[in-house]
Amino acid sequence: MSTNKHGRPKPKPKPASPSTDAGGVKDDDAKLRFDLIQDRAIAEYVAVLTHGAEKYAPNGWRKVPNAGGRYYAALQRHLSDWRLGETFDSQSGMHHLGHALCCLAFLLELELDANPVSIASFRDRFKKSIEIARKLKAEREARKERPPPLTSERDSIDM
Repeated sequence: MSTNKHGRPKPKPKPASPSTDAGGVKDDDAKLRFDLIQDRAIAEYVAVLTHGAEKYAPNGWRKVPNAGGRYYAALQRHLSDWRLGETFDSQSGMHHLGHALCCLAFLLELELDANPVSIASFRDRFKKSIEIARKLKAEREARKERPPPLTSERDSIDM
């Protein structure tokens, strides 16, 4: 058995698909796929949250008057600045898209606070969305269509 730099046994690599391992079964069908989270994007988002917590107060955004309108305006400003070629915010030094992601998360939280959704209702909507996605994928594959390639070029976005 190989060891790490501390002389401890290295853990066995996990199988690519954890649904079955040594006879075990785990039903992950139609469950949230947290393994799809984009770590670098989340790090930018958390950096903006941390900056705001240091500059103002932790979770102080919840106490901002007319928060919905103001965070919508901030979202649009950050997206506009990014589309115009400015990557980093001149005041914070953080990525404009990290700020936009933060504003969007605030708007979603405000929406969910104003219109609470039960866990059962959320699960039902999620499962239905998975069924719809699978149906659309099967139809596309039946027609042998592929989604158009994505581009990362900002100048390809029509303004």
